[in-house]
Amino acid sequence: MSPRHDPATAAELSRIGLFGSLPGAILRRIAGELAREEHGPGVTIDADGRFVVLLRGMASGGGGRMLRPGDTAGPGGGSLRTITPVTVAACDRATYEQHVLPQVGS
Repeated sequence: MSPRHDPATAAELSRIGLFGSLPGAILRRIAGELAREEHGPGVTIDADGRFVVLLRGMASGGGGRMLRPGDTAGPGGGSLRTITPVTVAACDRATYEQHVLPQVGS
């Protein structure tokens, strides 16, 4: 399965604890900055220099940490290895610092 790049949706982000308490207008703005990517099992996703939030599926992160929907990685977090088919929302460090970080904190 090759990655598909579409914008994330506010509905997807609202189910993630990190974003759950944000007002709809802010969720829509953040969603417009995050690209949805779908990957099959056994794929390495580079999270170095990118912010990645797992929307669906399971992956492993640094040190064998298991990632489930709602977990995040990066920026500067190395890479993720998909265990099942996954959907992630991702953006580069600059977009994260400009649009995501001010709304959700560290």
